[in-house]
Amino acid sequence: MDEVLFSGPLSVQKNSSTAEYICELAKKPEFFELKLYNQATFTIMLSKLNESEYYTIKETQSIRVNYMSFIATLSELLKRVQRKELFIEVGSTIKIIERNTFRNILHLELPLKNLTESEYKMYISEILSKLNRKTSALERENSILKEELMSARRANDDMTQRYREELEKLESTTNRSRREAGDLEMKVNSLKKITDESALEIDRLKKENRILEDDLKKANDIIKRNFEDLKGRIKSETLLKEETRNYKQEKEDIEAINSRLEMEVMEKNEEIKILKELEEERAEAINNLKIMNKSLNRKLESTYRIYNRIYKKHDETEEDSKTEETTSSLIAPESIQY
Repeated sequence: MDEVLFSGPLSVQKNSSTAEYICELAKKPEFFELKLYNQATFTIMLSKLNESEYYTIKETQSIRVNYMSFIATLSELLKRVQRKELFIEVGSTIKIIERNTFRNILHLELPLKNLTESEYKMYISEILSKLNRKTSALERENSILKEELMSARRANDDMTQRYREELEKLESTTNRSRREAGDLEMKVNSLKKITDESALEIDRLKKENRILEDDLKKANDIIKRNFEDLKGRIKSETLLKEETRNYKQEKEDIEAINSRLEMEVMEKNEEIKILKELEEERAEAINNLKIMNKSLNRKLESTYRIYNRIYKKHDETEEDSKTEETTSSLIAPESIQY
């Protein structure tokens, strides 16, 4: 199936003259075909290349793309010719040239195929069939345009009639408007008076508005200051909350320490109670020892008196003193270990 890659009018230079040709680039199953034809003179120029022929040209013209890429590139070159960026010259070959102030740069040169009479007739018949199809399409479009023109004319006549009727109505309306204009002029004069009064009222309102604007600015300043104060208070409250949390933590720590100290106090109280009981027992033991000491002293005194009567009557006074000293030194409450 043929695939048309480019189709459109191009300016072609041939024999030092320029004419407009219809250019068509078509990709066929086994080759591609570049066709240029002039509808005025029925001149046809044709270039055909298959893949093997292309690679021959590729070597001679130092082309760097493959066969498939070449066809797409050729389509882009033809579009550049259409935009007047490149030019086509036709002699014995088809040349695509880029012109600058220094020289002409040859982008591509394609061989032309000599058409036989049968091929020429075939291509002419194709061109004529395309022209016939275009002519039929143009005739259909022309008939549609004629119908649209007739309907437009009828619509124009209707609009003209309506315009005339509206013009008559407008004239009568104009006369009525003139009469109303006098009334309006009187109303305008009264409105001018009202306008002057309104202007005075507007001036008064402007003054009041300026006063209100000043008050509003002051209120905004107060709001800003209050907002700053509020921000400071919020910040202070945040700090207080943080300190409160810290105090609560410290309180919990102190309560824990207090509980521990209370336990220690209770333990110490128990120890004191035990020590008091021991002290009472010690005091009771001391009292018992004192009583025993007194009893022993009395017994010793009795014994010494008996001894002195029997064995040492002449030293009674000295022996009594010695006995007291000996007794006090032998049994002294302070020397007893508890």
